Amino acid sequence: RAIKGVELVLFFKELPDGKIKVSLRSNGTVDAHAIAAEFGGGGHKMASGLKVDGPIETAVDTVVNACLQVEGVREPTE
Repeated sequence: RAIKGVELVLFFKELPDGKIKVSLRSNGTVDAHAIAAEFGGGGHKMASGLKVDGPIETAVDTVVNACLQVEGVREPTE
C-alpha cells in the first residue's frame, strides 16, 4: 500500500479445507469492503477479507476480475 501508485493490494492464502482466504488492503482510494461484500466478506474501506472456493488459480482470476470492475483499479503489474 505504501508504494506510489498502488491503490489496492490482495493477499491470497490457501486454507486446509480448500477454501482461499483473500485479504484486501486499500490506500483509501478503493473501497476494499465493497469488493469483499460481493463475495460475502466484510471489513472496512481500507482493510477487508473474504473466502472463495479454490483452486487458488481460479480464486485469483475471480477476485482480480471483480476488482478490475471497480473504478480506480488498474490492471495488475508483475
